[in-house]
Amino acid sequence: MSVPSLTISEIHLLPLYKLLEYVPILKYLQIKDFDDSDTEDDTSNLIHRNAIYLKTFIVDYSNVEFHIFEFLLKCFPNLKTFSIMNSDEIEMIDANRWQYLIESSLPYLHTFKFNFLDYSHTCYDEKVIKLQLFQTDFWAKQHQWYIDFEIDCFSAAVYTIPYENPLISTSNRFDNVKKLSLEIRAISPNSLYYFKNVQSLIIGGYGYYNNINEYKLSTRKLEILDMIVNLSNIKKLRISDERYITSLVLLELLKKLSSVSSLSITTDILKLILTDRSFCE
Repeated sequence: MSVPSLTISEIHLLPLYKLLEYVPILKYLQIKDFDDSDTEDDTSNLIHRNAIYLKTFIVDYSNVEFHIFEFLLKCFPNLKTFSIMNSDEIEMIDANRWQYLIESSLPYLHTFKFNFLDYSHTCYDEKVIKLQLFQTDFWAKQHQWYIDFEIDCFSAAVYTIPYENPLISTSNRFDNVKKLSLEIRAISPNSLYYFKNVQSLIIGGYGYYNNINEYKLSTRKLEILDMIVNLSNIKKLRISDERYITSLVLLELLKKLSSVSSLSITTDILKLILTDRSFCE
């Protein structure tokens, strides 16, 4: 069949692979839902087939494992654009494996867009190390694919960002963010983000760590926080855990919040305030 462009609502690997045999000049392929949960995902018995004309491959949602994409993408040697969004297969978050696949099998790939999710119980530091591998020179300099990631207490996400360079301070990417929940460990001098319109700010730590003092909000972190968030715009402040802040640091923080009208704290923090003479001066 002479079909250059094809959009499919839902398909599994084996029907898709069979379909490629009948659309030899296919240039554009979009799959709304690529689901392989109900099929045999062994690719060892499949004969390798090159779809040499395919230039664009878009997957809106997928729960397919990485080795399936490895097999499939190797069939598209001239692919220029690949987009995969909302995949919740944790093994997709493997920067080194993606780099090897791209270098060995996708020499013409120019545009790569993705959004990968991680709901594992891996600790915060391990997730950071894993996700930072998507920000090496291979991604940012060689291909100019700029990757961002987010981590909270239950999940993580790594994704491509739409503008050319995340170091451009004039980006309005977070201008619509009005409510921000910030883990103290994320207050880093290496942060590339700036939230200028946040009105509600939650600060805290999640979980129990071996060295709580390492993650406490300090005067130095307050200076860094001032570079990440426009503190003069904050109207509501919530401190979620007394273990991560002292009454002195809280006082310094409140001095920076010129517009705050609502303060939510734990009873233990309130006790710290009531016993600290600094708040009465």
